[in-house]
Amino acid sequence: MKRLYRLMTALLFGFVVSPAVLAAEGESVDSEEHGHAHHKNTVAGFVGITGEERRERALTLGIDYARRLNDRFSLGVGIERALGDLDFTVVSVPLYVHFGSWKWIIGPGGEWQDGEREHFLV
Repeated sequence: MKRLYRLMTALLFGFVVSPAVLAAEGESVDSEEHGHAHHKNTVAGFVGITGEERRERALTLGIDYARRLNDRFSLGVGIERALGDLDFTVVSVPLYVHFGSWKWIIGPGGEWQDGEREHFLV
């Protein structure tokens, strides 16, 4: 379990806090279709409740990083941790497809519990 937390910390540090990301902070991707620019790097946080059964609930915390590749696509990494009655971690590598102010997200990932991968997710 400690290995997984170390891996999660290293991934977050590498993608979010690395000098390459900080140096690219002011960069943007121009959008000819919509006439405005998009930020190349996006970091988002998530706080919610995850439920598996009627009475089993868990506080869920997550963080996502996405790098805009062009006007249509972004690639990212996401980590979510469920705490409480449910106790697991989900790591994913989503592909974002942008349609104006809307986006579709799909990505492979895995669910880990007690340091063991339990499920493959999409």
